[in-house]
Amino acid sequence: GPSLVVFSTDDNDELGIQPLICGEYVAEGINHGRKYFMKTTQGPSGEDVRLYYWDERDGQDFSGWWFGDEVGGTQVWLHSTSSSATPPKNGWTWKENEVREELYVMTPDEKAQFDYEHGGASQEYYEEAAVEEQGQEYATDDGQWAQEEHEQYGNQEVEEEQQYGQEAEEAPEEDAYEPEPELGIPPEWEDAIQRASATISEVEADTEQALEMTMLAMDSDLGLTDDSSLRAQELLAGQAQPLLEAQRAAVREGLTKVDAPPAVRTAAVELSQRVRTMLNNVEAAKKKLAGARQERAKAEEEEKKRVRDEARVRALEVQHSSQLEEMLRLCLEKVNNVEDEIEKVEIAATPLEVDNGDGLQSVMLQAVKDTEQHVRTASVAVAEGRRFVAAKLSQGKRLVQNLKSTMLDEIIALQEKLDAAQTKLTSFGSIRQTYEQRASARKVLDELQEKLSNAEIEVERAAMSASPTSGDSPEASKEAEAIMIKAGVA
Repeated sequence: GPSLVVFSTDDNDELGIQPLICGEYVAEGINHGRKYFMKTTQGPSGEDVRLYYWDERDGQDFSGWWFGDEVGGTQVWLHSTSSSATPPKNGWTWKENEVREELYVMTPDEKAQFDYEHGGASQEYYEEAAVEEQGQEYATDDGQWAQEEHEQYGNQEVEEEQQYGQEAEEAPEEDAYEPEPELGIPPEWEDAIQRASATISEVEADTEQALEMTMLAMDSDLGLTDDSSLRAQELLAGQAQPLLEAQRAAVREGLTKVDAPPAVRTAAVELSQRVRTMLNNVEAAKKKLAGARQERAKAEEEEKKRVRDEARVRALEVQHSSQLEEMLRLCLEKVNNVEDEIEKVEIAATPLEVDNGDGLQSVMLQAVKDTEQHVRTASVAVAEGRRFVAAKLSQGKRLVQNLKSTMLDEIIALQEKLDAAQTKLTSFGSIRQTYEQRASARKVLDELQEKLSNAEIEVERAAMSASPTSGDSPEASKEAEAIMIKAGVA
């Protein structure tokens, strides 16, 4: 049905507003935080008519509710400065801020009450329309029977309305305008209203119990189970027919009786409103229950996925742990091999650390050759070890997350050992050059020591020649001078 009804209380329409604006409107969407509505029929010139809200983003003069051909468009007809959540009932202004007091915007229920209070369309017409809509919405397995019964009541109401209209036309003119006194519910009507009220109260109690059971089923502390969900769904579905019957009871006891006084009709409207409230509560509970079931299904699926993922990770952990263990074992073998080759280099170079006399020169040269050979072998081992460890590090990136850190720590430690081995190996790279430099230095030192020893001998001889026992003969002096010159000290 329509969401809103726009109508005029004045038949005088010199401006031609009514054909353009008046009619039924349905909700079409959301704009600036408010629902906006579209007229179900086009205007006289085929234009669309929409009722929408515009906030203050373009200034105070542009804010409020508008009738126009499109949301936010330049073609507008009526305006209200109200910022209410729903369109205001009246106070709409035409061009030049001319207030059109005859124009009203109401919901269908408000329009029905307005018509009843102002002598317009019969209240039972709108009540029966609501019953028909609810009957279609809440029909259960025996909904066909309920619908047929409703049609029977509907036909009865139409006949009674026609009869009531004919009697009103045939009544004397002076009686047509005689107002009915506003009194309480007459005694002859009390039983009917009480029966309807008792029926509705009983249905209310059952409905409240069903709603409480539904809320209990959705209690997050207890958890929504399949059984509780199904039970709640059955309870809510079971309220549809009793609520529909209660609605019919309210209509039958007050709204379909042409001779019912206003107080009786008012009481029937209140009873009908109670039923509508319960229907709305049941429908809201159905939606909430459906949402809870969806959330539960989603949570269960997520839990299943989590369990599957954990199982998959655990299986991978077992598999990857074995792979990591084998990977580290092979890497350690490579590093240990490098360290063994470095140790061979150190052993081969050990003879070169002692003084090399003339008799050991051949031994030293052999030690140099052996050291160089081991250095070449160790260099190959270091390079191979580096490549192997780097390849395993790349493979380790495919391990599960909690094993990657373990793998990384172990690989870093092995790489540090390879770096230390390379540093040692570098120090032996120039072993031959070092040996030759040491041998050359040794040779020079030996020559200097030999010369020094010879000089010492000659000096001693010169000293002996110049001693007092040798006399002061010219021959002795010349001999001493010659000795000094030979010794290189003269």
